[in-house]
Amino acid sequence: MKSIISLAVLSFTIIACSPTQSKQSENSIIGSWQCLSGCDANIYVFSKSKKGFDYISYKDQKIVKTGTFTINDSLLTLSSDDGVSDIYMAELRNDSLILEKGKIILKFYIEETDFSNHTDELIGGMEDLLKVFPDFDFGSQEPVDFQYKVKIIEDQYETFTIAGIGVKSTIRLAGEFINAEDVISRITGVVLEQGFKPDKLNDSENCKAYKDENMVVKICTKETRSEQDYGELNIVINFGFIN
Repeated sequence: MKSIISLAVLSFTIIACSPTQSKQSENSIIGSWQCLSGCDANIYVFSKSKKGFDYISYKDQKIVKTGTFTINDSLLTLSSDDGVSDIYMAELRNDSLILEKGKIILKFYIEETDFSNHTDELIGGMEDLLKVFPDFDFGSQEPVDFQYKVKIIEDQYETFTIAGIGVKSTIRLAGEFINAEDVISRITGVVLEQGFKPDKLNDSENCKAYKDENMVVKICTKETRSEQDYGELNIVINFGFIN
């Protein structure tokens, strides 16, 4: 996947509603932070992993440093993988992370995902997926924005807007596909065969989500009755990158 800041690390706990400093921990700064002044990088991403707490810094969408971080007694320690450690006095003020009493200022940052450079890849991926549905006419592909949740840690997630590709179709419920469940089962079965796995975090009453390593497919359906009194199933399939 091309160099895009991972969407799977955005979460934030606001420590106080006023500039008053509060007790801080590693979880306090999990998320993405944009440098306003004094930094060697543009973006700092702090995340929690099985081994502890990790960070990645980016400049012009290129990785500058990776490593681990800790917070003890308001001291933020960045231990990079190259063996260098930097220690900063840290203070949270609403959505700002102030280091060394203002010498370095970071602001909590939620990136609006931009996949404009990957339109051809998205369309190609959707076309490959739609080839396995010869019975359904999905019409033309259109750019679409849709919501997607990413789990950060237990019981915490962030919602993003993904700029992807979408198709629609209205299928008459008759013959081989007399039941809406038959159509949905056919579509989801093919998605699973393509290597996607269920993503229950993004399921809802009318939508089912599936993901692979770096893509997500969201299938939304709604059953209606036509004026001729036969059943129809309206289907929307949205497809996009998640990292």
